[in-house]
Formats: sequence, structure tokens, C-alpha cells
Amino acid sequence: ELPDGGRDVSLFLVDYGKLPSLAVLVDNRIQTKVSLAVVYRSGANIGELTLGILEKPEDSEVKPDIPFSLPSSGVDAGIFMIEDEDEEEDEGVSIYVTAKALQASNAYDKFKALGKIDDSTFHDQAFKLGMIATVDLESRLFHVTSGIADMLDLPDNQPLDSLVVADPSALQHGERSLAILFRNDQIVPAMLSQAALHDNNQRWKVFVRYIPDAQGDVHVLSEEVTCRLFGPDLHPVLLPPPPDNALADTFIRGLKPSSDPFHQAAIAAARRRMPNLPINNFFFNEKYKTLPLGSGPPFFVLYHHAQRKQAYARHRIFEHVFAGDATGAVSFASFSSVMQQITKPAAMTFILSDQRFAMGWALDGVEVGTGHNCL
Repeated sequence: ELPDGGRDVSLFLVDYGKLPSLAVLVDNRIQTKVSLAVVYRSGANIGELTLGILEKPEDSEVKPDIPFSLPSSGVDAGIFMIEDEDEEEDEGVSIYVTAKALQASNAYDKFKALGKIDDSTFHDQAFKLGMIATVDLESRLFHVTSGIADMLDLPDNQPLDSLVVADPSALQHGERSLAILFRNDQIVPAMLSQAALHDNNQRWKVFVRYIPDAQGDVHVLSEEVTCRLFGPDLHPVLLPPPPDNALADTFIRGLKPSSDPFHQAAIAAARRRMPNLPINNFFFNEKYKTLPLGSGPPFFVLYHHAQRKQAYARHRIFEHVFAGDATGAVSFASFSSVMQQITKPAAMTFILSDQRFAMGWALDGVEVGTGHNCL
């Protein structure tokens, strides 16, 4: 006998939170068919999976890459947890998700009046979230199954500060997304307007509109909260890496005919939060590095800021200052003016700071007087 919510089709997994997982697929629509299976991965939401099915017990290989998804209507289907036989029997089979859960999607209709998401996208997002939260028919309140709570690692009886977002990619484009907000021991429908990474623990500062009481027609509240973010596949939402041309695009957008391109480069680097190092006074005064010389002993080079004076005197350091004071280096406004002073092929060291762009003309691999600490 199949569990309620999966009378037609039931998929039993060992552990949805740790895929791949062994599974058993039971299809009861025509005649009962039981198949051993392996779940490779989840799809765009927790109701979509990719399976490998052993069609006959005597087969030595599974039939791979078979899509499985819960239908929106017409079929009583669900995904369930295989219970540990050592545990005592309790309230029945643990549920991950069933097609009946999709009734929760209707709770988002109150957000339609805002007109912030087009109808097609709205329906798709509500469908994804309807896979995760179910609605108690008597109280009209949201709740999630124990299996989903385990995957989200929510505290027992008090799921706090978590948000499941229907479309995490919307965060990158400044668009809105429907969501489920876990806050103050409540689970409520929400709409995410904006999000920014808050700290290194992958907590996000988000601006959400949410409906605190699903029982009646209530006004939509707006509030900023700090929380963890999950996608519709219940995986944590991580800060996406910037595109390869993000720094160049930021530089070009800020460049004006009257602006200093070197200063604008520093501004673009700061806006894109490019990696940077603080100026270390110890390195400025003295540092050393080891240069390998083939199979012989290593060559130790000691650098000191006094070497910079010699580089100044020999016109080996060039700088463009846009804030602060100039040094004894050769001032330049464009690379073409520097090229006019270079008399032989040159390898340049360089730094970009919040005050200037400087280059050192290194005549050999030792770079005495033109190393980064001398710039």
C-alpha cells in the first residue's frame, strides 16, 4: 500500500540531501511496477530528479538519465524517505514532497496585485515553491515536511532567518522573486526585492515583502532582514562570481571625457571589490626574496627603500599621481609618453593604489630599486 500523496506514483529515497542516492520507484497506475533505481541529481526544483533505473532484477546495468518530475495535477505522486528499519514506527512515512503540496502556490496570489512579476514567471515561481511548503487546510498556515526541514538544516520547532528563493538568478539582475520566509517560528509566503551578501558566513541582507498571516486578506509588509538563502533545489545560494569582463565594464561605464583614466581604474577596482593588499611598512623598509639559480645555491636579494632613490636618479620609476603628493619618480600622463623614454626592451613592475599608478623599469630579474616595495 502506497502512502497518501503517492497513491499513483511513489519514489522512495535513502537520503535526498546527499545525492546520488539509492531509491525504489513504484508506479501503480496500470499495474504495480517496482523498480530499483539510483537518483543522480536534482533539477531546477525538488520535484525534478534524474534517475537511473534497473528495469529487470537480473539486469547488470541501469538505464541512465531518465527524467522524473511531479505532475502539476491529475496524478497522486510523491517523493518519500526510506525509513531506517532500526527506528521505531512513528506517524508513518516521512515525506519530502507530493503533488498535493502544490496547493501552497495559491497563497502567493496576494502578491499579484503588486504587478512586479509577469504572470508566466509568477506561475512558474509559485509552482516551484509549492513543491517545498504545504498548506494546512484548516489553519491555512504554511509548513514543511521533516525531510525538507532536515535538508535546510532548520532548528527543530523554530526555523529562523532562512529564505527559500524561487529564482536566485533574479538577485543578479535586480528583479523580484517569490520566496518562502522562515522567521519567528513561522513559515510565510514572501517576495524578495533585493539581496546583498552580508558576511563571510553566507548570510544575506534582504529586503522582503511578506504576508504574516495566511488566514485572511492582510496588507503586505516590507522589512529588511538578515538570513540564509536557499534556491528551489534547497542548495545554499552563494555569491555568483563576477563575469570575466566585469572590471572592464565598470571602468568603461565610469569613464568620462574629463575624467582621469588612472583614477577611474582605481575607482572601478574598488567598486568591483578586487583583491588588494594594505601597504606594509615593514616591506617598505626592508624585504628579501630568494632567486633560484639553476641547480646551484639560492640567491638571496635584500631590498631596502634606499634603493628607490637610485632608481629615481636613473629615471627607472614612473608614476601618475591623482591623489596625495608626488615623489621623485618621473611623472607621466599617458603610456605613450613613457614609451618615448624607454631605450631598450623593458619588463615593468607596477602597482595601482588609491593615490597613484606607478611603474618600475626592471633591467634584470633582480629588480633592485624597482620592485613593488620600492614603488
